[in-house]
Amino acid sequence: MALDNTVLDTNVLIEILKNNQETIRQVESLSPPLFVSVISAMELIYGALNKSEQKKLQQFLSLFTVID
Repeated sequence: MALDNTVLDTNVLIEILKNNQETIRQVESLSPPLFVSVISAMELIYGALNKSEQKKLQQFLSLFTVID
């Protein structure tokens, strides 16, 4: 049985947040669902400058399935 699950690394998520169009195109070409590890999610939230940025990051992360 082939699995087509993709876990996005923190670096990929940062490039998406920086609006890197090449990264966005590559990620959009992947078959859903797309996964993010809880570690990557926490790295992003930990790096947030303030509560407003944390909220935006949580909304962004809700686009993905966060896994343990």
